[in-house]
Amino acid sequence: MPDIYDEEPIQVNRMLARKPGIAGISADVFAVAIVMDVVLFFVRSMFELGWDVFVFAVIVVDMTWLILTIRGVYRFVGKFIKPPVYYRANIPYVPVLSNASYPIPQTFRSED
Repeated sequence: MPDIYDEEPIQVNRMLARKPGIAGISADVFAVAIVMDVVLFFVRSMFELGWDVFVFAVIVVDMTWLILTIRGVYRFVGKFIKPPVYYRANIPYVPVLSNASYPIPQTFRSED
């Protein structure tokens, strides 16, 4: 039975680690900005505002969102929504659908 700790780590292409984005803005920031712009468009239509007000509002809202989330959306949103607490994070990943039969490591959680 092979030991999963003795295997060499898998080499990963660094380009795959980059987040997808448009013009240097990551996709998670860009997608939320587009949603906010669509909401502003509907607000503009409901209140029959001019295009100059709409363009000004889009610039202000998008720049504010970009400034707040430029270092990562999770840093801004994480202040309001707490991330989940993970237990048993010391167990290595064992693929469910693999053909290899790896032993399931036994771990014991310390008393809290």
